Amino acid sequence: MTLYELLDLNLSAGTRIDVQLSIFITVHLAIFGGIIYVDRPLRGKEKITSLIIYTIFALLNYHIMKNQLDISKSLVSEIAKLAISSCCGDSEPAQYFAEQLKSGKYNIKDLSLIFGHLIFYLIVFLSILFDKSLAKMRENKIYNIKN
Repeated sequence: MTLYELLDLNLSAGTRIDVQLSIFITVHLAIFGGIIYVDRPLRGKEKITSLIIYTIFALLNYHIMKNQLDISKSLVSEIAKLAISSCCGDSEPAQYFAEQLKSGKYNIKDLSLIFGHLIFYLIVFLSILFDKSLAKMRENKIYNIKN
């Protein structure tokens, strides 16, 4: 493959990662908005169902993003090989990606993906588990909200 083709494919993989991240963030905003908006605590069955559905979503999202990150890493490995070849040794994009790979930034991206999903899972899990209605919070004066 040519350098251009590898760069183009890597850009496509990066775009897919960005789309998955946008979906991930949007779903979390919807979950937190739903928890805040519903004016009654979730019932036990609703909590269990929510956690099962969220777990499936989080696992699927993680695997899709991990797959795209692995594809991107393999493409960058190929770009790095071209960066030391006679055809593309003077290419700044090739040198940039070779340096990214050599510096270990792709390993940090793997860890960020794992920890990001775990942290968000914990936040959603605790939010659903300890969900209380707004009316109940007002009764218990957990916080002061004026009507």
